[in-house]
Amino acid sequence: ELYRMRTGNAEIRCEACHNSPHVIYPAVNHYSQNRDNLQPLQYSGKTVPIGADMTCETCHKQKMEDNLHHENIVRMFRNRDLLK
Repeated sequence: ELYRMRTGNAEIRCEACHNSPHVIYPAVNHYSQNRDNLQPLQYSGKTVPIGADMTCETCHKQKMEDNLHHENIVRMFRNRDLLK
């Protein structure tokens, strides 16, 4: 299935948290460091995918204790080398 059409466990499209297929968070743009990271910066204050680093409260009003949307959501973002 195409990435732009894929959904997670809760039927939310991957693009909602990870961005479009051409610019997946965290993104590096040589014209401006966070030019393509504006959405997660606006909502969570971080450049990682929305909900990453156990920040479920970005969308949910209460702390989530399971991985309803994605198995990686209840742990820290693992690709730290992408943030440099």
